[in-house]
Amino acid sequence: MNARQQPHLSKKMRVTLLDWMTEVAAEYTLKRETLHIAVNLLDRYLEKCPGVARNRLQLVGISSLFVASKLNEVMPPELSAFVLACKGHYDPEQIVRFEHRMLRALKWALCPPTSCAAARGMLRSVYLRAEGQDEANYDGCGFFTISGSTSPKPPPGVVSALQG
Repeated sequence: MNARQQPHLSKKMRVTLLDWMTEVAAEYTLKRETLHIAVNLLDRYLEKCPGVARNRLQLVGISSLFVASKLNEVMPPELSAFVLACKGHYDPEQIVRFEHRMLRALKWALCPPTSCAAARGMLRSVYLRAEGQDEANYDGCGFFTISGSTSPKPPPGVVSALQG
């Protein structure tokens, strides 16, 4: 979030919003990547649309989670779950209207690369190499696979942190 574009929103407010979004994601067992996508959508929306009122920040956050869950989850939570997460501050119609506003502002550019996707691609590449398979023959999810590269093997802590 750029302070020049949102001068009335502090870093502390963003941290509070991200903490709340993390709690909502955990409550509905959303994938980590879904949360990463939601944060990306949130930040890009705030960058493109200066002057978001403080009292609308939660609406931007819940709409980001709603869109991200529809993009990334096999069984995304119903809209009513997101309304419930807001404790009655926003009704379903407000969330859907804001979702449309966000999509227009972002020009429907919804699938940014995330750190989770890059790490998963790297780990898949390392795994395939360890199994003796040629990465060029793997066409899984379109993640980058660099045939013949000598990318280092990640430490065990990184591998375990990404398995969830």
